[in-house]
Amino acid sequence: MSDEPRLTRVLVALDASPLSLAALAAAAALAGRVGAELTGVYVEDVNLTRLPGHPAATSISLVGGFRRDPEHRLLDHALKVQSAAARRAFDEAAEPLGPNACFAVRQGRVEAELLAAAEQADLVLVGCSSSAIARGARLPPLGRLGSTARAVMERAARPVLVVRHALPEAQPVAVLYDGSAASRRALVLAARLAVSAGVRLDVIALATDPDSARRREQEARALIAPVAIAIDSRPITSADTGRLTRETSRHAPALLVLPDTARHLMEALPCSVVVVP
Repeated sequence: MSDEPRLTRVLVALDASPLSLAALAAAAALAGRVGAELTGVYVEDVNLTRLPGHPAATSISLVGGFRRDPEHRLLDHALKVQSAAARRAFDEAAEPLGPNACFAVRQGRVEAELLAAAEQADLVLVGCSSSAIARGARLPPLGRLGSTARAVMERAARPVLVVRHALPEAQPVAVLYDGSAASRRALVLAARLAVSAGVRLDVIALATDPDSARRREQEARALIAPVAIAIDSRPITSADTGRLTRETSRHAPALLVLPDTARHLMEALPCSVVVVP
């Protein structure tokens, strides 16, 4: 395909939470398969560093239960510990990439710093939430999407992979094609991801009526015909978007690639999702 996407620079947001580590594992594996550069970014949140200076801020001892003024040094230490943990995890995951991997610490507002870093990337990976979860557990869909993941997904000018759980290996990559320019880009990216992983590409063609959906299905197949890849496709109508949830649950793709035009459907999806602007 002449408009094959660039995948030379992959960015992953890190905060040492379980889902950011799942995003790191996925990013390192992808970068290794496609020969991309991998950058891990940890942001020291300026809102946290300013917190001890707030007139209403206080801390409570867990031992004695007494209140005291928060100390800058304790918060600075906690941030350094978290940054060091993120760095260790990155170094371990990215070791096979050698000089194609780098770790950066930025200071500022988390969303703004990640969006600025994303401008230099071809694909951005973020954990769905920084909340601690049980090993292997899945978070509910968009209702639990963290503020950072939501801001990056909605405002980045690059494709964003929102990781909800560790990505399974040897599972197909699915893509929603609705005929929009964004869905054509999503289709090309999904094919690229499927080829790099050596898995099947599942194309879900969405339209307002069954005949149009079948035409969309044929159009999508024609667009990726030059790619040597196993393809499965099926049409659905916008009146039955609930079927999208059933399809993704039944076929269990490693991830689903959505055009930005269909981002609202993410709320009902059980899998990790790439949103393509």
